[in-house]
Amino acid sequence: GQTPGQTPGQTPGQTPGQTPGQTPGQTPGQSSASADEKKEKWGRTFWSRWAIGYTIASDFNAPLSLEKDGSGNLVVDPETLRPREGKTETLTIIGTDTEFRLSPFDWLDVTPYVDVNKIKYYDGSEGIHGGLNTEFRFSNIIKFYLRPEYRELNSNYIPVYFDSYYALERTAYAPGGTGASAGTATTTSQTKLAYLQSLDKSGPKVKGYFGEARLEILNIFVIDGTYEDYDGPLNSRVFLGFYVPNILGFFANGYYMKKGFDDIKESFIYDDRSLAAAEAGYILFGGLYVKVGYQRTWVYNSSTSIYDAVDQKTVNFGFTSSM
Repeated sequence: GQTPGQTPGQTPGQTPGQTPGQTPGQTPGQSSASADEKKEKWGRTFWSRWAIGYTIASDFNAPLSLEKDGSGNLVVDPETLRPREGKTETLTIIGTDTEFRLSPFDWLDVTPYVDVNKIKYYDGSEGIHGGLNTEFRFSNIIKFYLRPEYRELNSNYIPVYFDSYYALERTAYAPGGTGASAGTATTTSQTKLAYLQSLDKSGPKVKGYFGEARLEILNIFVIDGTYEDYDGPLNSRVFLGFYVPNILGFFANGYYMKKGFDDIKESFIYDDRSLAAAEAGYILFGGLYVKVGYQRTWVYNSSTSIYDAVDQKTVNFGFTSSM
């Protein structure tokens, strides 16, 4: 079936001198690179771009109630200055996620993903998140990340359960009150777990959105911001953080967070619902450093039975071998 002049292994239609695997029209020594070029354009192979994950987070002593003395008053822990835990239970949240990363350009990664999270042992307490994680590499100097996300939650599910507020909300859910003034801080002794158990599982689904933007410059300056909002009143949350690991001996980091408000214009009004922390320092010599810090927290006032917002400022000296 071969034509005169063809070499063994050549297919009909190839010209003499073409090697096996070459397509008609290619010159000797050329190879069919279209498939390789396409693979390179889209980055990794299918199996290296697709990922499935499983996460689990637990509080093995989540307080359900708070300890009270013989007079019915809350017992305040002298170390934390917050009410002491009474009855506790284990709270566990599990999550399953899948993503598929695409690389249509050298400077861009696009990763669609879906997360399904569930609070164990609470019937129907789950939420689903779906979004698009994008990474823009403008150069070796600047990277920008953008992540829009849609969320749909059952009525007895709390998103981002273990957040920056959690150390406080374990014993007092939403300690900042309405945020109007210090006098609006909560007087409730309801823990976050007790609040979770009070939610009606037969209520309508709660829909909302989440957005994140992050800028990295030379891996020495990072700024990150998120905003989320859900159906219903007092269901918005904002976060802004920055990180400077070490620039000529100077280092700094901090964050601002607020939740429990309605309008995006309220995001940066600093009130009783705001949480913040920041520190900045300088390495003097031989690993010795000095740093100043600021932190907003809440302290239970046993005389008024409310949580007061307290701003703490510190100055510290220390030693490190990692800077």
